[in-house]
Amino acid sequence: WRDEDGFYWYVGRADDVIKSSGYRIGPFEIENVIMELLATYNARDFEKLVELADKFPKENRNYQPVMVLRTEAQARLGNIQGFIDSFKAVDDEVVDTVHFLFLLQELITHADYKELDNDEFDLSIQELLKSKFKQVESSTFAGPVSRNFVNFLLEGLPIAEELAAIKKEKGEDAIPQDRLDRLYQLQMALDLYPNEDVSSLIDIETIEENGSAKSREKIGRLALSLLLEKSQDKSFDNIYLAFQALARMGLQKAFVSNVENNLPALVQFGRSGQRRAFDLIKAAYIAKKGAGLDTAELEKILTENNISLETEEK
Repeated sequence: WRDEDGFYWYVGRADDVIKSSGYRIGPFEIENVIMELLATYNARDFEKLVELADKFPKENRNYQPVMVLRTEAQARLGNIQGFIDSFKAVDDEVVDTVHFLFLLQELITHADYKELDNDEFDLSIQELLKSKFKQVESSTFAGPVSRNFVNFLLEGLPIAEELAAIKKEKGEDAIPQDRLDRLYQLQMALDLYPNEDVSSLIDIETIEENGSAKSREKIGRLALSLLLEKSQDKSFDNIYLAFQALARMGLQKAFVSNVENNLPALVQFGRSGQRRAFDLIKAAYIAKKGAGLDTAELEKILTENNISLETEEK
């Protein structure tokens, strides 16, 4: 429904859930699609968006939504000052705390680390946080925010492991600066996570002292908690990334058990077009078969849905 000011509202008959083609659709799923559309743009698209926004008349009733788009474009361009200037023009009620957190994640991971690594940036962001927002709990994250945190960890841990190995073998001076900057950038983005120090999971010193096994286990647990157990977002993207995190962290038993515990949902997603759901089921089937365990239920599901049981290895 579109109101007289041109804004669209999502309303069900009794709650915030509607049905379309037999599927229940909630506001989080719609929000996820809208928030992730910009991820398909390239730098020139974002630059053009900023140029168009600058021509938009301030007195127009749609000025605020345009300024939000301009702020998102500046974040994706990694333009720190442009982001701060754009965001100051956005009214408090237009962007909530979770959306702002998403924008900060995008800014930090796309900006030049040298521009981030200074007190002026920290003060500018702290000023925005204090003036506009309150503390946010992880249970209120929208899907893209949660997935960003998990993806930062999944990208950062292999870098930390690689750099710890280089340091041990060749010395600290042999560490490539660009890789180190990227690791620090990811840690800075992870420092946005509320009430818990998760950036230490991809810290070189932590890997040196304790190895990476504990970090891998904690990242897997965090992915399950953030994307499934505590999340109001029950989208396939959340489920897929949570299980991928378990697999990539080498937590095979946890991966298989979670796939099996969520088989009805995965089958439904697979039959509705998310074929990657069957990839997860097949991966669990291969893991169990390799371990000499009973695969009858998984094999039945795969066969019924015309998924080959053959593996790529001959």
